[in-house]
Amino acid sequence: MAAEGNTPREVLRHVMCDCPAVGNLLTDDRRLSPHCLLSLNGERFLDDLDERLPDGAQLLILSADAGG
Repeated sequence: MAAEGNTPREVLRHVMCDCPAVGNLLTDDRRLSPHCLLSLNGERFLDDLDERLPDGAQLLILSADAGG
């Protein structure tokens, strides 16, 4: 899915708007849901949702499921 945005937060807002079935990816205080992880280009996980994304960046939204 392609989504516009200069920061992960902007991208997540577009994803939630365009695909409501994904649910809330952000908490009420606008942090990343504890049930999700974000990977930038499959290289590293993001903590700062206001980090400027490089042109052509790909965000991978992962479920942070715990297992045992």
